[in-house]
Amino acid sequence: MTKKIFCINLLVIFLLLITACGGRAKKPGEDNAREQGPKIPEVFREIEANILKTMYDIDSIPGIGAQLMKAEKEDRDIDQEEVEKEKEKNQDKEDSSDENEEIKLGSDKAEEEEEREQEIKMSIDKEQILLLLLKEEDITGSTSRYSQIPDSIDKLWFLVENRISDLHRKWNILEADLQDIDSSDNLMEDFEEKLFQASKAVEARNITNSLFYLNSLTDNLASFCKPFRSLVPSQVYKMKYHIRQAILYAHVEEYQKSRQDINKLKELGGKIRGILPGQEGIHEMDKLDLSIEDLEGELAANNFDLIQTKGAIVMKNIILIENIFQRSSQ
Repeated sequence: MTKKIFCINLLVIFLLLITACGGRAKKPGEDNAREQGPKIPEVFREIEANILKTMYDIDSIPGIGAQLMKAEKEDRDIDQEEVEKEKEKNQDKEDSSDENEEIKLGSDKAEEEEEREQEIKMSIDKEQILLLLLKEEDITGSTSRYSQIPDSIDKLWFLVENRISDLHRKWNILEADLQDIDSSDNLMEDFEEKLFQASKAVEARNITNSLFYLNSLTDNLASFCKPFRSLVPSQVYKMKYHIRQAILYAHVEEYQKSRQDINKLKELGGKIRGILPGQEGIHEMDKLDLSIEDLEGELAANNFDLIQTKGAIVMKNIILIENIFQRSSQ
């Protein structure tokens, strides 16, 4: 009899161990929405792309503005030089061939345009805050195609204002989709308030505030996608938001707030590690953890140039993790 009771106890313990090893306890419906919920609306991704491209263009404005001021000064100097050259040309016109002069001027102009294009890119890179991270996300704005400096900075802000207007229109569409699935009213109201504040910041041409408010919209978007069927869990999009936010805070020397976003990023990384499939996922999570440690070291040193560089590496590793989810879910 004692032996029988002992065997029963062993069986109970064995069953308990199997249950404990079966994986982490899931919240009710935690993965159901991602796997079985309604398809995520196309306008959702359009809004996300619009926000990030708008941030790209806004972040390019200081660099382009610096080049515009330089070009205006050069034009004033050139105008004076042209007056002097014209006088000299009239004096010794017979000494050179008009045809040869045209060929030389054409060649010089092409070289100048190429040089100017490189100067624009270098100036943008020098003044940027988030472009290194956005490029890792494969985001480019309209300003990335500039080969010549615009006539005025007003044209850039006009472009940004048009994007903001389009964002309002697309939000109206997404809002209706969210109401259909009974999304949180508070979350939608919060999005609308942030969009309003972003619009005001753009109207005031406040670059830093515009970037902060627009990035905060991506946090709301990550929360909105939870009820929808998605290859990638919402935590990954939250991680992208937090790394951008950490860099923005570092830019304004709010290093404590930057560290808070890094800590939230690490918390999300811990949750992601528990659901990443395969050995490749573990390897990429290890890379992410190491890159975050490197970023924290630069935050401690308050070295913003290296903070940007390390932040871009963190973003790259988040993208690699996102790609694993996309491949495993196909």
